[in-house]
Order: sequence, then structure tokens, then C-alpha cells
Amino acid sequence: MKRLAILAVLVYSVLVFAQNPAMMGTITGKVLDPSGAAIPGVRVTVTGAGSPVVVFTNGSGTYTLRLAPGTYAVKAELTGFASESDVVSVESGKETQLPLRMSISSQYRMPPSPLPPQNPQRRVDINSDRITVQGATTQYRGNVRMTTESIELRADELDFDGTTQTASVRGNVVVRVLPASVRVIPLAR
Repeated sequence: MKRLAILAVLVYSVLVFAQNPAMMGTITGKVLDPSGAAIPGVRVTVTGAGSPVVVFTNGSGTYTLRLAPGTYAVKAELTGFASESDVVSVESGKETQLPLRMSISSQYRMPPSPLPPQNPQRRVDINSDRITVQGATTQYRGNVRMTTESIELRADELDFDGTTQTASVRGNVVVRVLPASVRVIPLAR
């Protein structure tokens, strides 16, 4: 009976400790690309005591985790980037900063400029200072220039969704209609 009482006290102590916010620690970090720009949507997996915990970076590339004190392995992953790993110690009641810098994966090939599926002969060229791929969305940043045979678009940012074949454009948008070109199509004999 005495052993059962001691076991109950130990289990209760562990549960109280795990639920007491003052006893928890925090890991906070920002995930950056090689140019120093924040990367949203990065999968951050933390393993250590207990089950793995997974969070995703927010729109400004930051993540926050509240964990019990201990040592944890932290891994950041996103398609198009080499995964980044580090080990961190969490202390009770303290915030630990763990910034991560991800490099472009050498095994990932940047997709070609998107072409509308209904007209595969249509040429669309998109150029920019930086290109980031997140799932089905390709993000073009800085001095974006998109040209087709009929228009030229310039903007600060363009997000192209490869699934829906649509784009959203932001910042200093200029659209210019290009002069029509004559295309000669040979007749079938």
C-alpha cells in the first residue's frame, strides 16, 4: 500500500510539473534563406523527451515551442532547401533563441517558368532577383518581370500558384501591352 501511495505521488508530481507553465521553457527562432530573407511555411520538427513535436514557421519565418526542460534535436525542412538541424537545451522558465539558416538544395531543380495548360505553345518568361518554391507556389521577389507574347508586367512581388495557374502581384505594378507580332503558320498539305 505504501508503494502505491509513493507511486501515486510521483505520477502526480510529474503531471503537475508538465502542466505548470513556469516549469516549461521556450525555443524561439527565425528560419532564413541564404540571402537572409525569412522563409515562411518551414516544417520544424523537435525530438527529445516524449513524442516529436511539429510546427511550421509563420509568415515572418518565426517559430515558437513551449517544452519541458531537456535537450532537443531541432530539424527544419522545406522542399527546395537542404534540411538544417541543431541541438538545443531548454531550461525551465527561459527562452532559448535558435535561428536557422537553410541553403538551397543541390538536389532540387528550380521549375521552369509556368506555362498555362490550355496553350502549351504560349511562352511565359518570369525573372526576378530571388525565387522561392513553397509547395505548389513559386514566389518571385525583387524586380519581377513577366513577359508573354502580348504583355509585359513589372512588379516587386509575384506569387504563382502552379495548381490553379494563377498569380497574385504586389508593389509598384506596371502592365504594358506589347505590339502584336505576326506569326506565320504553314498550311497543311
